[in-house]
Amino acid sequence: IQHTTERDYQKMLNKLFGKKEETTITTTNSATHSSIRTNLTADEETTRYQLPSTSPDVWGIYQQPFFGDFDDCKSILLAGCGGGYDFLSAIPVYFALQKRHKEAGRECMIYLSNFTFSDVSNIDAEKIGPCCYEVKSSTKRSSLGWTIEKEPYFPELLISKWFADKEGLDVPVYTFNRAGVHDLVTSYQELVNKLKIDCIVLVDGGTDSLMRGDEVGLGSPTEDMSSISAVDQVENVAKKYLMCLGMGVDCYHGVNHSQFLENTAALSREKAFLGAFSLLNIHVEAVKFQEAYTACQPENSIVCSSVLTAVQGGFGNYHSIHTRNRTVTSKLYISPLMSMYWCYKLGPVAERILYLDSISDTKYMSETTSKIMQFRETVKIRPAVQIPY
Repeated sequence: IQHTTERDYQKMLNKLFGKKEETTITTTNSATHSSIRTNLTADEETTRYQLPSTSPDVWGIYQQPFFGDFDDCKSILLAGCGGGYDFLSAIPVYFALQKRHKEAGRECMIYLSNFTFSDVSNIDAEKIGPCCYEVKSSTKRSSLGWTIEKEPYFPELLISKWFADKEGLDVPVYTFNRAGVHDLVTSYQELVNKLKIDCIVLVDGGTDSLMRGDEVGLGSPTEDMSSISAVDQVENVAKKYLMCLGMGVDCYHGVNHSQFLENTAALSREKAFLGAFSLLNIHVEAVKFQEAYTACQPENSIVCSSVLTAVQGGFGNYHSIHTRNRTVTSKLYISPLMSMYWCYKLGPVAERILYLDSISDTKYMSETTSKIMQFRETVKIRPAVQIPY
């Protein structure tokens, strides 16, 4: 599974963990949303659900109380939790933190990383530890005679190029290869030491990172739990958090969202749930997210297209122009809940995961998957209810 594409890998996970084999993100039986919005022209869609073509003056999420915890940080790592396009969900956070520190006159370095689905073999990049690569806008696969941006999947490179071309910023993406937790811990620790990181924020596109192991469905747990286990083990980092964006998208992977809310309530009792807030279409941070996503082979991420459709005001069975070829045969249920960030302390989240100790030193990613499958064969599944409203 080393270099499989994200969509093929998700199909494999569906089979491994007994999830529904379909292309829908989430479903509804309501006749109100039965018509699929796929007959819009590009111009009609731009008019109907599109963020402003120029950045508005309203900075929104940087003022959220949650970000007050970051005011004394000097070096922050925003890390994609579950691989693929998860790190794009950190783009609004990147600009929010940049704005917050600049406005207060504080110096703070902000970095991006991701647990990748991309092929990082034969790239001209500095290697940090056994499985991390510093992917820059100039990174090439020169030994093979072509430039990476022409390949069908390499979001880390494309985002770094977007920062350079559109924002005038040199922003590498520290890209973790698909490895076991042992190597992830080692590379994370070396990266922390290199960049003097004092805060790590794992950002999940979806909410399946809150599944502790006894729910009816775990989503796609291998990458999420690998990242959580690795970052939880990293030393000399004072602050660690988890942010989730896209409540509802993981129905595609069998997640019951009443259990997500139940787990959030349990974390709230432990004072580890730090609140939720919406990304709005009037926010500069949302516009940056939209621009970055559309510059980054947008057809590859149903999660990002769903979140941004929700940000734009889409509702119900609406299919984004970027991913409708993959979702057109399914019913979707886009809602404002998908545009909300949910924020947690990472330590208590990790402590609640029932099988985390068993994957804490895996050598290969396939071993991590096998350990989770073995746990699922023995655990008593916690009954779930459908959200009644």
